[in-house]
Amino acid sequence: MSLIEKITSIFRKKKSIRYNPIFEDFSDEYNRDGDIRETFYLNLAKTIIYTQSIVNTIQDVSNVNYAKILRSVNPIYNSKSFYIFFDTSEGTVVNSGNFPFNYNTILHEGLSVRIETNLPKGDLKTAGKILEFDLDITTYDGAAAAASGFVDEGDIPPLDTWFYVTKTKLYCWIPAMFVNKIEDAIAVEIFGSYRWLEETDPFFYTEIFKKLEEMR
Repeated sequence: MSLIEKITSIFRKKKSIRYNPIFEDFSDEYNRDGDIRETFYLNLAKTIIYTQSIVNTIQDVSNVNYAKILRSVNPIYNSKSFYIFFDTSEGTVVNSGNFPFNYNTILHEGLSVRIETNLPKGDLKTAGKILEFDLDITTYDGAAAAASGFVDEGDIPPLDTWFYVTKTKLYCWIPAMFVNKIEDAIAVEIFGSYRWLEETDPFFYTEIFKKLEEMR
């Protein structure tokens, strides 16, 4: 059995405890799609700085635990840890153990440790990419998680990368060294839930970085 098959089988065994027959809808609490507020840019700046500070601590890329490296915060949600980590002989598997959940509540906890607002020098476009992720559209088959070792069972990118939520989208900042991990997830995720913003809306993408430059 391949590594991907082993990890996927773990997810399928855990799947029975993952579902709730009554799905609470939190979308009324999210910004409307296309409603881009100042917090979009401020949260993005804080996220760039915070994730780069984590990247700067990495001394040996071969020893990076991709399931944990950008999940430095594990919020308590409904009296339970949001993330559940399974350490196996093949590596770490991660599951968002509370479903459904309010993305804004989790994002608020993630942002609480991102204090710094002074953007680093240099071309920010080379530091990473902005990802759009479709909320709550997944098969929970663990394929993207197994292929990337980075996203979780629900295909969701790590919390440290989140910075803005709308009714149907989660916006994430993916540092350059993790872009290939998202590409691995994209290769097997069947719904097209991941999109690079520079490809879907290049004008908006350019305007974002202009705004970030003004914030320096």
